[in-house]
Amino acid sequence: MRVSLVALTAMLLPVILHAHHSVAGFFNPRDKIEIVGTVAESVWRNPHTEFRVDVTNEDGAVTAWRVETGALAVLRARGLLREFLHVGDDVQVYGDATYDGRSEIFAHNLLLSDGKEVMLTVGSSEHFSIGSDAELLESIYD
Repeated sequence: MRVSLVALTAMLLPVILHAHHSVAGFFNPRDKIEIVGTVAESVWRNPHTEFRVDVTNEDGAVTAWRVETGALAVLRARGLLREFLHVGDDVQVYGDATYDGRSEIFAHNLLLSDGKEVMLTVGSSEHFSIGSDAELLESIYD
């Protein structure tokens, strides 16, 4: 019985580790960036919620940015549900750039078009200093 349990654990360990990955190997916490654009897609799932923001460059070209946030449990603990973000919303995102320069960001803060700031990760503090999670929840769910 013990051998079977060890064998099963060994087989499932890679799957478990892949399911919740660390962002440390992909995003540089020393390279903070901001992007401004329109939400084109939102995927609410574990291990990290993701959304796509279409950013229009100065020359008019649109670049699709992949935005990864904190764990779904963190967002839910802050009282955020899927309804806080919609396709078509104009947003500003602050977070960590990738090490390899891809159009991706690990978002710590999100500024909604109504001026409400949402902190998306454990340890996030206000960056845009305009609104708070409590005000956001009040405006969304009233």
